[in-house]
Amino acid sequence: MTYQLVSTDPATLVLDPMRQKVTRADGLEAARRVRDGFAFVGIAEDWDLSICLFHKMFGGACHAEEFEDTRPGFAGKSADQDYNISHFQGWHDDIDEVVYAAALDVFRRNLIMFDVSQETCQECYSAATVTHGET
Repeated sequence: MTYQLVSTDPATLVLDPMRQKVTRADGLEAARRVRDGFAFVGIAEDWDLSICLFHKMFGGACHAEEFEDTRPGFAGKSADQDYNISHFQGWHDDIDEVVYAAALDVFRRNLIMFDVSQETCQECYSAATVTHGET
């Protein structure tokens, strides 16, 4: 995530083992860009709330297609839950964690600022025929 936000060489692929490694300073810069430079930040683990927040911020009607899972992964996860990371054998991405924490902070602040919750999103969910924020 950090690399995509701070790279100045768009020709270099993220998975290229020869690309320049990101640093903690890169992570801090990427986090700053997330906090200061994005009109909208959604969280995949809170997809339904992200869609509702987007509409509260920018208007427009909610549509069922916005809630479809086009890339299914782990069902039932939330940004507030921990994932099973045992298969990483202790490896942890400290740099991207800084960026993700900034994204979560922006997301949660916007939920409060725009009064977005499962309860306040029921009208959006109903318009899109989504039940209780779950597709």
